[in-house]
Amino acid sequence: MKLTAQGSTLDLSHPHVMGILNVTPDSFSDGGQHNSLVEALKHANAMINAGATIIDVGGESTPAWRGRGEHRRGT
Repeated sequence: MKLTAQGSTLDLSHPHVMGILNVTPDSFSDGGQHNSLVEALKHANAMINAGATIIDVGGESTPAWRGRGEHRRGT
């Protein structure tokens, strides 16, 4: 199976590694390290060089997971 979007095709017949790129200044996971274009591109390239075939760009900050019991509210 293949997924095609905007001129790119992703072969879904095998697993892929997805890198997460947080680009918000208040990111709880990386402290806003990649919120400039230059830093974001450097980090994306580093993840690609490390084997990522998909880059998920997070542009909106969400609160950190609170832990035990929170999952019950979502179900």
